[in-house]
Amino acid sequence: MNTLFISTNGIKDTSYGGPKGSIRNYLCLKDFGTVIDYTISKKSNIRSLLSLLQGFYPPLDYSDIKKIKKILKTKKIDLVFFDGSVNGNLVSLCKNIKTVVFYHNCEKDFISVRFGNKRNIKKFIYKIIVTHNEKKITQKANCRIVFSERDKKRIESLYNKTVDLIIPLGMEDKYSTNVVQTEDTVEKYCLLFGAVCEANIEGYSWFVKKVSPFIKCNTIIAGRGFEKFKDDFESQNVKVFGFVDDFSKLYSNAAIVGIPLFSGGGMKVKTVEALMFGKKIIGTDEAFSGFNQDVVNNNMCCNTATDFVDAINTFIDSNSNKFDKRNRELFEKYYSVESSKQLFLEMKKILGV
Repeated sequence: MNTLFISTNGIKDTSYGGPKGSIRNYLCLKDFGTVIDYTISKKSNIRSLLSLLQGFYPPLDYSDIKKIKKILKTKKIDLVFFDGSVNGNLVSLCKNIKTVVFYHNCEKDFISVRFGNKRNIKKFIYKIIVTHNEKKITQKANCRIVFSERDKKRIESLYNKTVDLIIPLGMEDKYSTNVVQTEDTVEKYCLLFGAVCEANIEGYSWFVKKVSPFIKCNTIIAGRGFEKFKDDFESQNVKVFGFVDDFSKLYSNAAIVGIPLFSGGGMKVKTVEALMFGKKIIGTDEAFSGFNQDVVNNNMCCNTATDFVDAINTFIDSNSNKFDKRNRELFEKYYSVESSKQLFLEMKKILGV
């Protein structure tokens, strides 16, 4: 089977969450044959404005459409896999070709997460365009796949089409027993990891003010873009690293991983990463949205500052092992690339290919 994989995340830049889920999708599709990757790359601000005026969701523009048409014309494509639901205008190009749309979020709702709750004209225009495109691709695609039950219900209620399959977020396994953990004598820390976005800024700012001053370990914040927040967040017990080349050591040496999120969509890459490295997680309801109940039961769900402080301090006092074997097992069972492959076989059955 020859698949054209169309994504705005791409499968190379893993400094933020989106591409990590896209890579899983790409790797699973490779089990079925040749996969041609087409990444709709970032454009200039002027070209993005033109995209909006033409009814496209940036960064898609006519140059991408021309290239995609050429691939469809010159290659024998059996399946077009839309990795994301923002490019509904492209589905009309796929005549007599099976199509799949994989929703990373309900994009109509995610606009509010991306731009925050404040009203502005840019947010208004983006929401109109993304809703039009998401509705179109939902109506026209042969198979619709989401990460979670929450997204399934939302897509079905908005667009009156049945979602065919739930495939939870999965990731390439980056854990290695060769990563040496520091000795217990080294100061322990709670890790907040993730790239700059409205939801992370909101959650990490809250944590630094309401939780960090009262817990018995340091807080380390790392992720692309957070180096700009050093002056705002750093204190005697809070360190900000920003972008890091190798996040495996940060995870491996953390006492615990904090995921204080109060808004969002889809499933959280940072939750899967913590499971992958066998780290105990303390997070809000949003951090665990879409995850198996076994994950929730084996970790700590807290939604108030008091609960966060009490849970972290109790955990630190317990001198628990830095490596949580059960979380690692849950990653392998539910959220690894290997665990996803059987579900992608279900996609093939639905399509009849």
